[in-house]
Amino acid sequence: MQAELFPEFREEAKREDPKKGMKVHEAIAQMFRENQLPLETEARLQAAIEDVFKDHLPALGLAYLRELRLDARNRVDFFIHLPNTTHGIALEVKIQGRAIQIYRQLERYAQFEAVDEIVLVTNKSMTLPQCCMGKPVHLVKLGVAWL
Repeated sequence: MQAELFPEFREEAKREDPKKGMKVHEAIAQMFRENQLPLETEARLQAAIEDVFKDHLPALGLAYLRELRLDARNRVDFFIHLPNTTHGIALEVKIQGRAIQIYRQLERYAQFEAVDEIVLVTNKSMTLPQCCMGKPVHLVKLGVAWL
């Protein structure tokens, strides 16, 4: 369906952060809980998330790509590369939009072989199913850091 995104990695995915014993999506959520990220615009929020990733992901042995184009129609905000694999976590940032439109976007991402998990980072009040097309989906609510 698509070209390999990380052809240099071919082993099984390592889904846990060996330094803390937590799953990658849990480590990412913890990073956001520890930082009050700007919620005025999606562009400012994405820039702040990138700053957090630059500060924390290398220490966890993780790399990311910003605005990764999965195909002509789909571009995910961040793609966190899972070590020793060509796959990763699609991380989408949303501060506006209808819940059904956001979910449909996540469904499109779930169709890609390279996407093993999906993380939605939002300040919107919404819920998500635990899986989308057989892939785990995680919701990170940004308002928690402001409490």
